[in-house]
Amino acid sequence: MTQSSMLVSSVYNDNESDMIRTMPPSSDDTFNGNQGILDELSGKKAVLYIPILLFLLILMVVGTIGNIFVIYVYIKKFKRVTARYFILSLAIFDLLTCVIALPTEMYDLLHSYNFQSYVACKILRYIVSVATYGSVFILIGIGLDRYLKVCKPLMMLEVYKLKGICAVSGIISILFGIPSAILFGISRAETSKKGVNGYDCSIEEKYRKSSFAIVYYAMLGIVFVFMLLLLSGIYLRIWLEVKRRQTIVTGQFASALHESGVEVNFQQSRLFRSSRSKNENSNDHETGESEDRPVHRPRMNSIAEVIRRVKISRITVVLFVVTIAFMITFLPAIVIMICRSVIKDLEDNQSDAVDVVSKFFSKFYLLNCAINPVIYSFLNKNFRRQFADLLKHLFSCHEVGRLYARKRSLSGSKKTDRSTRVVNVS
Repeated sequence: MTQSSMLVSSVYNDNESDMIRTMPPSSDDTFNGNQGILDELSGKKAVLYIPILLFLLILMVVGTIGNIFVIYVYIKKFKRVTARYFILSLAIFDLLTCVIALPTEMYDLLHSYNFQSYVACKILRYIVSVATYGSVFILIGIGLDRYLKVCKPLMMLEVYKLKGICAVSGIISILFGIPSAILFGISRAETSKKGVNGYDCSIEEKYRKSSFAIVYYAMLGIVFVFMLLLLSGIYLRIWLEVKRRQTIVTGQFASALHESGVEVNFQQSRLFRSSRSKNENSNDHETGESEDRPVHRPRMNSIAEVIRRVKISRITVVLFVVTIAFMITFLPAIVIMICRSVIKDLEDNQSDAVDVVSKFFSKFYLLNCAINPVIYSFLNKNFRRQFADLLKHLFSCHEVGRLYARKRSLSGSKKTDRSTRVVNVS
């Protein structure tokens, strides 16, 4: 028996070592002559996964375009807002997911039983892990920054500290992603055909019965719960602080109000509000954001206006919604991954419908890489305006180019006509 046939036999022998069983397939031992069968089975699975493939395709297109635009706007247009460093970091992590992880995820769904690229599998799981942890640490940094701005305004983070938080988040996420690159790889996948096994990108077989996988998923769960509790506490504290200030303002000036709604004058009332002075208006147009900061207001007309001014800034609301969206999109995937780790034969007897639903929710976290630009568009009118201006600019450039090409074409036609006339005359 040749060395190649011995290796093929060992790959499909349950009693052989994990070392051999989890090796990436080579050109000689790939599928033991069952390539056609595995292609057919993968094709059937791909048809079953069409809704998920369309979902990922939409995310890839929307996320790539949206995050590129976010990076462009926050580098070129929104230069003065401190939150830009966090938003840029999130956009970079999301863009990595869109251009690297999403295409590989789609390839994985199209090749459920014949995923052969060992390197692509490792890169896919590593990039997703790095982007996930990076987003978690950036969102924690955002929560801390918002807390200090609202609750401890004298302790606000300086720009270099914000940059440091983003840099440290990136470094830590790179380190935290290493276990996923070790844990995942090319592994055998059982098929509906007796005696026929394929390969997929999942937990390597040598780790499936070890504590490594359990510890890995437990770490994911702990990080998620820690983030959930920490950020819930931070934003609850911010909300309570704003309500407290509104109560203080109401208590201070309610006695000055009459039933007729008489006006109340305030001299140099120090309030935390969104910037509205001439200086800040120009800044708001440039950055599209408004920060919480103390300002002096010479005169306020009514207590209702005072209370309206004491509120959470727009950028804080936007970043809070981004945080909530992250938690919602990751929760189903975390639950499914933990269940798969604890219940070993969870997927053995699933129906096609359950398989599709389970697979969809296990990929649902990828929605996070495309949803942030949509959130910015809905909640930030200046971001929408910048997006509309960019589209107008692109279309105008296209129109100018088209008109120029048409003009050159007409000019060339006239020259041809002149030369033809000259020839005819001569």
